[in-house]
Amino acid sequence: MSSDEPTTGTTNSRRRIFQLVVGHVVVGLIAASLVAYFAPRGPTQRGAAFIGIVFSQTSLLGIWGGLGTNPWWSRLIGVVVGGGFLGLRLGVGVGHPDWEVSYFIVSVGIALITGMLLVIRCFRVRICVATVDQAAARRIQFTIRQLLVLTFAVACLVSLGKWLAPHLLNVNEPLMLTLIGLILATVGLLSVWPALGARHPVLPSLIVIVVAAGVGFCFAQFLPGPPGDMASFWMTITAVEALVLVASLVVVRSCGYRLVRLLPGHPTER
Repeated sequence: MSSDEPTTGTTNSRRRIFQLVVGHVVVGLIAASLVAYFAPRGPTQRGAAFIGIVFSQTSLLGIWGGLGTNPWWSRLIGVVVGGGFLGLRLGVGVGHPDWEVSYFIVSVGIALITGMLLVIRCFRVRICVATVDQAAARRIQFTIRQLLVLTFAVACLVSLGKWLAPHLLNVNEPLMLTLIGLILATVGLLSVWPALGARHPVLPSLIVIVVAAGVGFCFAQFLPGPPGDMASFWMTITAVEALVLVASLVVVRSCGYRLVRLLPGHPTER
């Protein structure tokens, strides 16, 4: 009986992860269809919610690409194929005439998240099922103080961006699109630690959602357009991204996955 329990638990966990992936694909396709056919063009709350969903999935893809335990080649193929699918769906949903813009923003978001997490991966950090051996490797813990320090750093970056706004807006579109990708990638990175760290995820996750909305509000202050409308639009994008991402990672957490530091020489260390 004891020998069957781990296999059964692993099978159930993989089934739930598969259901989560399928659910994201189905919800994303439905949302893209609804926004494309029923939402008016321009900044709307429905469009903002759709963009938030797409970038929550972009963040999930980047997180898996950076800290997953699958072989590097399978993660690379998955990130490339998934990024292309998300860029296509973003372009269909928002109805942007220049498809390369959608692909560019999605690619920037995935590249930033995956690249940052690959650096963390060098320290043997992975998202995997926590076992006794891995728990002995001193699982990483993230406190509220650390989260607030990171939030302060993000706020400083946003303030710096606001100060540089007149210069950025006059440079070129790729630079502004890169800045947008950086903001959305930051929200994605902020959501990993509270949901998959050692502490209970509810309070830190709520804090991240509030912080994400604040990041969207600050970013909207130096964008062209009515300040109130742009603030509401970007707050919806970043808050929905954080909400969907945290909820998805909590489902992953319920399957036994945690952010852990592996022992040296562990089979999944590569």
